[in-house]
Amino acid sequence: MRGIRVKRETKYFLVITVIVISVLLGLKQSNILDIFSKNVDNMEALEAIKLFDNAQNVKKIKLKYRDESFEGICSVMDEILGYNNTILKYSNTKKTYKTYVFEVPDTAYTTIFNKLKKVDDIETEILRLSLENGFSQNFAENAKNLTFAKTRIKELMKNTSSSERLAQFNKQLNETQKQLDELEKKKLEEIHKKDYNILLLTAISNVEGDGLNSSMRSFIKTTVTSLIFLIALLFVVYYFVMIIIKLMELAGIKSQRSSGSYGKYRYSKAGYGRSSSRFTKMAMMKQKNRKK
Repeated sequence: MRGIRVKRETKYFLVITVIVISVLLGLKQSNILDIFSKNVDNMEALEAIKLFDNAQNVKKIKLKYRDESFEGICSVMDEILGYNNTILKYSNTKKTYKTYVFEVPDTAYTTIFNKLKKVDDIETEILRLSLENGFSQNFAENAKNLTFAKTRIKELMKNTSSSERLAQFNKQLNETQKQLDELEKKKLEEIHKKDYNILLLTAISNVEGDGLNSSMRSFIKTTVTSLIFLIALLFVVYYFVMIIIKLMELAGIKSQRSSGSYGKYRYSKAGYGRSSSRFTKMAMMKQKNRKK
């Protein structure tokens, strides 16, 4: 059985394709790319740390979790984030790094914190801040003064008929009301800082040391296995095509390869001898010379 002739360019293409596919399968199976992307995840987590550090909540809790699997912490976080009163302020989830910044009511803090502490190998750090000194007293005094000023402006507006004075009083009234609104907003923010606790949770996949060695072994094993499998597959396809061609020849069906295996030569219609276009041209030239 004659073999199939394959061009050199085709051979190079098949070899490169097999190697590339094997390497890609090895990278995907071993997750080795996730190890080298860990630093990128750490940089992205800086935004969460900055958000947590700038928060002015009375109670701030840091939680750190390190393991090869995130199953435990992810299950607990899904439950916590499902609560109606939980406020998610930041979330960044990757294969090797997960970060959450969220607020929970102080009334539900004990229940939620106990759930988090049940996760193995989790470290906690609790920070306590204090509200601005005398804010409640200052708020009451400032609100009283602004309310009195607002009432006084309204009385002055009733006792004047000058359009210019009315416009001036109206401007003062709007500014006073704006200050009252800002004061009320600040009060609500301070109440929120007291009633809600903020938590920073970072979960890191432990891929250093043994994890890296394991990923490298998995990469090499998968790559070599893929190479062997793909090479064997190419041989199977090759011999399968050869068998099909042989069966076609036995059945009397000439393939393009069979009909072209005689090079440029072709049989004449009568089947005697063989001629080529080159020989035909030479015969015609001889006939012309004889006529001359």
